[in-house]
Amino acid sequence: MHLNFNELLKKLIQESSYSADEPQNDVTNEGVIDFLAQTLSSENFKIYKQKVKKARNKYNLIAQIGPNEKGGIAFSGHTDTVPTDSSLWNSNPFELAEDDKKFYGLGVIDMKGFFAHIINTLNNIDLSTLKKPIYILATADEETTMSGAIELADFLKDSSNFNFKPNLICIGEPTSLVPVIMHKGQIVIKVKTTGLSGHSSNPDAGVNAIKIMNKVISSLNDFEEKLRTIKEPMFAVDHPTLNMGQINGGDAPNRICDQCELVFDIRTLPTQKTQDMFLLVKEHLKDLMQEYENYIELSIAYDPVEAFGAEHNAQTIDILRKITNKEPIAVSYATEATYLQNLAETVILGAGDIANAHQPNEYLLKEEIPQIQEIYQKLIEHFCL
Repeated sequence: MHLNFNELLKKLIQESSYSADEPQNDVTNEGVIDFLAQTLSSENFKIYKQKVKKARNKYNLIAQIGPNEKGGIAFSGHTDTVPTDSSLWNSNPFELAEDDKKFYGLGVIDMKGFFAHIINTLNNIDLSTLKKPIYILATADEETTMSGAIELADFLKDSSNFNFKPNLICIGEPTSLVPVIMHKGQIVIKVKTTGLSGHSSNPDAGVNAIKIMNKVISSLNDFEEKLRTIKEPMFAVDHPTLNMGQINGGDAPNRICDQCELVFDIRTLPTQKTQDMFLLVKEHLKDLMQEYENYIELSIAYDPVEAFGAEHNAQTIDILRKITNKEPIAVSYATEATYLQNLAETVILGAGDIANAHQPNEYLLKEEIPQIQEIYQKLIEHFCL
């Protein structure tokens, strides 16, 4: 017997699957993966469960139905959620709640609800008539390292188990039913300045790391202005951005500061590679780094996330426009499209408002349920029937 949408959503929400950098807050997603595997295998999907090597007891899932040949469509989503404080909710975040207009629960839009949408859509299709394959991909740790998507993409690129060459990958992140075809990338850079400590009664006897950092910040302000001249009009913020988000230095007001650190991020456009951006920053600071040789150190703080959507097929854009009756857009937040776009043309398209993700009382508008499922069904009909 098929589970209906409400039953699917209820079971998905009940299963906690936090992902967090801190081990004590990090929770396995295996319960969600196993539920999806059981549900899809009952519909004759071929199932592959992949353990994510660079994660704590996390798993990916690949499910396939239809001819094992080139083409078709893949629907992809992540199974983890951000941690939440239940005391901030009006209901239990792990129990599906509802009123006349909304469903409430952790992950109803970001993004366990996506799996309920696509499975319920499949319940309305005669899967025995497929001419091309349908894939459902479920990943781990999107909210932290994206290690699930990285390892899944590597596996599908090289694996002989799946002839994975779909015409389109659809990631069901919340986009308010609007197709998203671009998002920015991110690189986080750390600047460390090293000085020479001493007593504040004679500042000239030492080298003040904060003063050096002040010059670095002034130079980065100039670099930020240069970034504003690089434009991509599809984005609401139409240029690469630089944000100085964290600074630490010194240990007492009566000591010359000998250590200072600044961490900043740059959001890159799809036409820019993060490594190239790092080299541009390094080049911009070159004169200052030569002036203070061995006093300024520049490094990449975390693994960069590349931008998504440098190129799209005009025919695909026309199909998305026709099926959704909406113009494709670009957004500033990052998704797993960064990695999946290397496998096939990719779009981000789902129910729910991204502004409501990661918030207490996360909700899904009931009116969007039939709309997104109609969109997914039309995509399947176009690419697989």
